[in-house]
Amino acid sequence: MGSLETIPLAKLAVSAKNVRQDLADHDDTSVEDLAADIAAHGLMHPLTVRAQGVGYEIIAGQRRYLALKHLGREAAPCRVIVLDDLAAEEMSLTENTQRAQLTTADKVRSYSRLYEVYDHSMSRLAKAVSLKPATLAKYIKIAALPDEVLTRLDAKGDGRLTLTTAAALANVPADRVAEVAAAITILPTDLQRVSAARKIVGEIAERMLDDEVVSAEDMSRIADRFLIDDLEERERLCECGHPPWVPGRTGGKVEIPPALYEAILDLIEE
Repeated sequence: MGSLETIPLAKLAVSAKNVRQDLADHDDTSVEDLAADIAAHGLMHPLTVRAQGVGYEIIAGQRRYLALKHLGREAAPCRVIVLDDLAAEEMSLTENTQRAQLTTADKVRSYSRLYEVYDHSMSRLAKAVSLKPATLAKYIKIAALPDEVLTRLDAKGDGRLTLTTAAALANVPADRVAEVAAAITILPTDLQRVSAARKIVGEIAERMLDDEVVSAEDMSRIADRFLIDDLEERERLCECGHPPWVPGRTGGKVEIPPALYEAILDLIEE
């Protein structure tokens, strides 16, 4: 589909709808690695573009385009196709979701936008990106979280949030969610973070149902109290030696080491 043409890089532009607009600023190593590969073996696949004004919009191949620029190339082989705006956005988003380098935060933006493109059809989205609807539902649920919370999905160390924890934060009032997200990261396990987030949301919702005005200070006190409770509970569990467990086949309990439990949660979210 489409015609193959060699187009000057000066006439190419990244799509404004591409969720990876900041790739050039935050993925230098990946682009340099690709550039080295292209220099050694050549460009394996042409860019996919469509005519836009006096130039061309890149639908698929932003990393290849940046790698070619890094190498100082003046032109690139392109497959020129004719697509309307909606179809072009769908192709760009689908191509992005298939990239291993896509961050979790970018996946949130891509999946939620594709969900809108597909008229809120979870089955179409699941088929397009090859993920279970239950997993995609978490991505969709947290799409409205502020960027400072979403970036924690890709953080290293204690500041990192999992999809499950982020989903539990989705119902925290928007003007307080970043503060609550930062606060619950002091808890060591995802299970405790989810528990704290749900308790905070539950009490806030209960007060609002009673037509009680919940101020920012009230929310902070609620968060602090539940975080203290969970930390004390963690200390009790550690002292008593009660890690997560599952029922045994012949009765009793089979304990799950905390590190393995965290790994299981991560696998469930993939």
